[in-house]
Amino acid sequence: MSPTKSTLLKVIAWFLAVATGLSAIVGIGANIYAMETDMYTSDTSYYDTDWFQSIASGYRYRIIDAYEFSYVSNYLGRANNLGYVLEDMDGTILSQKTLEGEIGTTLVMDDFLHYKTNALTYETMELEEPIPVVVTLHVAANMDLSDDFAPSYMTYNLIEQNLDILPTFTIASILICLFSIIFSVVAVGHQKGTDEIVLNIQDKIPFDLYLCIAVAILIIPLFGVLYVCDSGLRPTTICAVVVVYGLYGLSVLLACLLTFATRLKVGKWWRNTLFYGIGSWALDLAGKTLSALPAVLMVCVFWGICSLAFLSSTYSFGIIFFLCLFLGIFFLSLAIQMDILRKAGKQLAEGKLEDNINTKWLFPPCKKHLSHLMDISNAITKAVDARMKSEHMKTELITNVSHDIKTPLTSIINYVDLLKKEDLPEKSQEYLDIVDRHANRLKKLTTDLVEISKASTGNTPCDLQPTDISELMYQATTEYTEKWQNANLYPILDIPETEVLCMIDGTLTWRVLNNILGNTTKYAQSGTRVYVEVETTKEHAILSIKNISKESLNIAPDELMERFVRGDASRSTEGSGLGLHIAKSLVELQHGDFSIDIDGDLFKTVIVLPLAK
Repeated sequence: MSPTKSTLLKVIAWFLAVATGLSAIVGIGANIYAMETDMYTSDTSYYDTDWFQSIASGYRYRIIDAYEFSYVSNYLGRANNLGYVLEDMDGTILSQKTLEGEIGTTLVMDDFLHYKTNALTYETMELEEPIPVVVTLHVAANMDLSDDFAPSYMTYNLIEQNLDILPTFTIASILICLFSIIFSVVAVGHQKGTDEIVLNIQDKIPFDLYLCIAVAILIIPLFGVLYVCDSGLRPTTICAVVVVYGLYGLSVLLACLLTFATRLKVGKWWRNTLFYGIGSWALDLAGKTLSALPAVLMVCVFWGICSLAFLSSTYSFGIIFFLCLFLGIFFLSLAIQMDILRKAGKQLAEGKLEDNINTKWLFPPCKKHLSHLMDISNAITKAVDARMKSEHMKTELITNVSHDIKTPLTSIINYVDLLKKEDLPEKSQEYLDIVDRHANRLKKLTTDLVEISKASTGNTPCDLQPTDISELMYQATTEYTEKWQNANLYPILDIPETEVLCMIDGTLTWRVLNNILGNTTKYAQSGTRVYVEVETTKEHAILSIKNISKESLNIAPDELMERFVRGDASRSTEGSGLGLHIAKSLVELQHGDFSIDIDGDLFKTVIVLPLAK
């Protein structure tokens, strides 16, 4: 089996693509950060980074703002790794916090107060001159992971500790990710048991709708991630949330890539989009509008006149009343005409469109459409008449030719019989037997042709009487018992012992059964069984005869019942190819149904006859 059809390999490739994709992004970001902070070229510390300086500068402004509002400890929030001294230019300490533990670095920052707030009334007083102050920050040497410095501090240390393997890790992640994505793209759409591309559920969604859904399910959780990042949770928790969202986001993006690859393999992927569907619908509507332009223009002009009348008759109740009355009459007449066209179409479908439909008051487009329907009806009638005439001529030709052949053929057979009584040489007697055999075969063919012409034209006498079909079938099978034994066939009979009365002509039905059972002795495989069954329904008796054919039946059942068609393609056995067609015609003459079914070498004949009421 091809690796691209293995579900396990596809799942592994998908997992590797997502996991290594996230690790590749992290590795690339870490390498960029390491290069920007000169970690590869010089001995720098966390306190030299711009990230640290930015966080420290933020704390400085928060300290100044907190002092002015007189609630420093609440305003600073998490500052466990930070101590500070806020003093004016004279050295007077305005506010301070002592850092517990060893100091890692000290930053002195000058700034100015631009306003002063009364702590009791919270009234802001604008100062003409800014108040200069000095902020001195003390940052712990060994930070714990509990304040704003923690994420950057932890990230810096992690990169610094793995600086040697970071490039290798990043390149390996990129290569594995690319290989996994390429394998997934190649394997997508392939399944066991077929070489065709198989679409799954997501591939059947319109692609532009799919992309909108993908963007939505990417953006909505992102707000939650941003909220978690600003919620004051521990940095480890925030990192876990970010990693989970990264895996989630990469999974969604990979799904978009794979479904697009599947659609490309199938071809014409743009057809499965809402934009294409709406565009096709709009173009189709525009085409139909253009094709119906005369009617559309008439409606537009009429509606424009009505709209102008309404606008110009705002204060004229009489005009509006009569206009509404006119509109009502117009749409009522239009509905009546549409109903006339609907009935005409229904009559045409039933093959009996009347010629006396009144078209005097129809609108011109409706009248033209009705005229087209009438033309179609006339064309169908002419075609049917021509077909019937052709069939009648063919039947008449067959009958006449058959009668013309029958007279000299009878003479030939009679003279052959006379010659057989003469004392002829042995070789001449052999030739005479051949002539006799073929003459009788030609007589049988002529008789069948006459029979089929009578049956097709309804000229065969048919006297429908209540007849016991079970007894008739028993008699027919009994007559063929010895013939089946000689052909090494084994009959299996399933015929009711009770009386089953059908409205049939016993003579015609006997000829049908004789024809079908005779075919089993000629064409059934030696050493097989012949199944003969009779069953009843509420209104019909169903006769079925099944056997295994000795020849391959690579022919359609309907074709086999046509004239001069035989299942014996080599035509090595006697027969005219008319037997099944004659049987079908005789059954239909008795208001029954005749059909055959071919399944491999199994040949099944089914005769449905009406029960006597």
